[in-house]
Amino acid sequence: MSRKSRNRDELSYLLMGFAVLCFIAAFYFNGETGKDVHNLPPAGGIVGPVVAAKKNTVYDIRVRYNRLTVGSWANVEGSVLDENKNYLFGFGKELYYETGHDSDGKWTEHVKKYDLPVTFPEKGTYYIRMAVESGRGFGAGSVETAATPSNAMTITVARQRGSSLPHMLAGILAFVIGCVRDWFRKTRG
Repeated sequence: MSRKSRNRDELSYLLMGFAVLCFIAAFYFNGETGKDVHNLPPAGGIVGPVVAAKKNTVYDIRVRYNRLTVGSWANVEGSVLDENKNYLFGFGKELYYETGHDSDGKWTEHVKKYDLPVTFPEKGTYYIRMAVESGRGFGAGSVETAATPSNAMTITVARQRGSSLPHMLAGILAFVIGCVRDWFRKTRG
């Protein structure tokens, strides 16, 4: 094996090793450093305060709607508010629980929860306002009142160590380049 070929081989393995380190860093930054769990009535409510100790603090917001029954749906929306409870940005998802029969037999399909990472851009105090519109079937929706039990919705706010995205992207890029270089080295001799 020539010195030039050996250097290419070493560079490919170095890139793949760097990729592994990036994936480990991404896994680390995706971890939680603390979390708060809040139970809300079916109509929603306000969660907080959420304190961002520094700029670009990442929180994982987990939403679980506990009141879905067969044939029902709920559009669960959240709004991130500043310390004066002014709207900053929103998020949401439609949750549902359906069953039926088809040529393969009985089926059940449901989505009762969702989660998303939220980056708070500035140091400060924030709140999260949750609102729910729900109904049965595909007809017009109805907004439920807060007169029913307070554990209809569970919101978990978990502070992450940081953003795993840059590490994951760098790892994928390094791994792909390393594999392509190694493949070219093997196919070109």
